[in-house]
Amino acid sequence: MESGKAELHIIEQWQWADGQQIWLDTSKMPLRDAKGNVFGILLVTKDITKRQMAQEELKQQKQNLEEALAELQLMLWKSQILDALLKREKLIPRILSQLLLKLVKISRK
Repeated sequence: MESGKAELHIIEQWQWADGQQIWLDTSKMPLRDAKGNVFGILLVTKDITKRQMAQEELKQQKQNLEEALAELQLMLWKSQILDALLKREKLIPRILSQLLLKLVKISRK
């Protein structure tokens, strides 16, 4: 306030003597006389604790949803990989039989 300019919507956390914490939205405006000299300060403060708590809750929910989405994406990728492997699995018996035939031929030599 030393600058003589208004300071609007300063968000601060305060703690009461009993330990309870609250959030305040404070605005400070200089009061001037006819010559422009500051003779006082108009202080307006609003308790925004509920709003801050709601914002924190929304932030936490957003984080939880982002984590759940990432987990679902991972599960989808795993499912797609498994599906691709199962489709290829139909080829595995044929590949194994060809490999066994080659091994038998080698062992007979």
